[in-house]
Amino acid sequence: MRRYTGWLFVASALLISACSDDGESTHIQDVGDVDIHIFGPMTEELKAEMPLLPVKTIDELGSWPSDITISSDYAFVVAGNNVIHRIHLDTLEVERNYIDLGQNAAPYSAEADEEALYVALQGNGTVVKYPHSNPKDSTVVLKDLVAPTAIYLRDGNIFVTDSEYDYSDPSKTGGKLYAILKDKGTVVLDTTVQNPGFLEYCPMFNLIMSVNSGIVTFNQETKESTAPEKSCVDIWKIDNLSTDGEHNPDWTFCRENTTLGRTYKSSGILYVGDGLKSSIHAVNILDIPENKAVFETIKLSDEAVGLTTPVDLGNQLAVLDFNNDRLYWFEGKKVKTSYRLSESKAAGRGPIDAVFDTERKQLLILNSNAGSVDVLKRQ
Repeated sequence: MRRYTGWLFVASALLISACSDDGESTHIQDVGDVDIHIFGPMTEELKAEMPLLPVKTIDELGSWPSDITISSDYAFVVAGNNVIHRIHLDTLEVERNYIDLGQNAAPYSAEADEEALYVALQGNGTVVKYPHSNPKDSTVVLKDLVAPTAIYLRDGNIFVTDSEYDYSDPSKTGGKLYAILKDKGTVVLDTTVQNPGFLEYCPMFNLIMSVNSGIVTFNQETKESTAPEKSCVDIWKIDNLSTDGEHNPDWTFCRENTTLGRTYKSSGILYVGDGLKSSIHAVNILDIPENKAVFETIKLSDEAVGLTTPVDLGNQLAVLDFNNDRLYWFEGKKVKTSYRLSESKAAGRGPIDAVFDTERKQLLILNSNAGSVDVLKRQ
């Protein structure tokens, strides 16, 4: 989701400038050439103007891969056929079936550090640790969950969201965040809205953030989706967490009639994707402790359906649009250019997640529908 395990600070002057708020609640994009197919034929002049150039497409990564995470020299792909693939970032070679998760594991997400890969398995409601030195020597970190959705690792602490949504029994609703703290034990937090699906961390104030997407209902007759009444981002101060007492979020930011999604930080701003609209949402992290933060909506296009994913390319924001196979490139808070990632809308690659390899300046885009990873080079 996101997932890059080492967010780098920028210079203070740049940070403060990037976090300034112009007071507007909605921004309409200033889009350039929307017909540029980033993998199609183009002139050398056009290539010179593009921020990203295609390097390679890695195909045949299984059915409906759901997540990609990066650590050191490797990227790990969570595939729907119960396996993890490992990509060598120097050569872009793939170790297919690097980890066999077992039958009916139903992997959903993963997170890696220098020591191991952690995978959320919804088939048996567990989070399992696979050491890089010997992936077969696995350890269950957390068990008896309903549907673990996201993992975040930081300073020896492990954070896991459990949607607790039972699709066979919709009356069971709710959500929890498990904070396994190395010096305090396990703290269980209730989220304000059901279906927490994504996690983010802010080192600036030592905050953990849970994005609670709510439940989208689908009408089989009309073929229309209905957004939840509201969707929220819950934020806790990690230093205040303990195994005693209740732990309500220190701050909560909500949007009505939408379903919030994947997150990313860029230059001091937290960006949150949108599951049903071609938009993203943003909050200035510096303003949060002072209780003056504003949760903005940034419109990408007039397309009704989005499922968007913000991506940080080294203090430069881009956004993926799953349903419209687009990559939006930003200048500040406004879209500069929209690139097509497929030859036509019917191709339906479905870009669902991405990670940026800062050392090699490579963006790896995971396509769920196509079962592939597109590798683009930052110029």
